[in-house]
Amino acid sequence: MEIEKYREYPFFEVSKDQFYTFCSVKELIKKSHQYKEQLFKCRTLGILSSINGCFFLKDLDLPLYKTNLMIRISMAYVKSRLKTTSMPQPVQIFGTLQWKSEPTVFVKYFQVLDIPTAIKLKDAIKAITEDHLAIPKQD
Repeated sequence: MEIEKYREYPFFEVSKDQFYTFCSVKELIKKSHQYKEQLFKCRTLGILSSINGCFFLKDLDLPLYKTNLMIRISMAYVKSRLKTTSMPQPVQIFGTLQWKSEPTVFVKYFQVLDIPTAIKLKDAIKAITEDHLAIPKQD
């Protein structure tokens, strides 16, 4: 199809590493275990909860009691702090995934959402990335 030719265009002056790639929390954990030495700019949506003063993110699809699929969140580089709360909150996060004794996302930007908006946004972004994500060709 002629419309989809844009997928074959090369990245010119901007490296693909400068974009925030959407991944679920489950995909981020898998990616961090696979590529421990690399940094990834990522965008994700999930349920942010505070456990003993540390922030963790879970997938929106998982029940809250499932704690084995969580990723640590560092707010060290965020200017406006999120208050520690016992109430889990749906959030959208832009940051860098890095291995620091465990998978950790260093947050650059975050947005607290309400639950219906978070679910709609996750579904929309997932559908868009499945159809339109530019994937570099393997030479």
